[in-house]
Amino acid sequence: MKIGLLVFGLGLVFVVAVFVYALRTRAADVSAYPVLAPYLHHPLPTARPATLFRVTSGMSTARPIVLVDQEDWPGERVAALPVGTPLTFTRFLLVKNAVSGFTHVVGLGQVELPTGRVEFEYLWGNVDAAAFRPARAALPLTTPVWKPLP
Repeated sequence: MKIGLLVFGLGLVFVVAVFVYALRTRAADVSAYPVLAPYLHHPLPTARPATLFRVTSGMSTARPIVLVDQEDWPGERVAALPVGTPLTFTRFLLVKNAVSGFTHVVGLGQVELPTGRVEFEYLWGNVDAAAFRPARAALPLTTPVWKPLP
């Protein structure tokens, strides 16, 4: 009886561990990819208004503040950035959400505000994870906040 309970308990722990491992969000640093190099470590002025929000929901983010090009977002508004505000990206991540299966390019950057430097995360857009390789990576089709909309 005790061995049966022990085997059942270990089996249950194993199944839970497999689910946790399989359903975690995965992130890989892709900053060294040649296609992303032009956007790293120098100021990129915004081409349209943007807003910084502190994430207050259960969203999985690398940083607690996100940059979006809209005025409404689930979270606490930190600052509005006018056109021309320089953004500096320090890293790019390839983030795969196991639940939805989408893969995104996420920029980690910073902006200088009158109150000081703020580090943020910027969701650039979706990419094909299988095709996103250093030698042949294609940028997301979404127009980033530092380029004018078509």
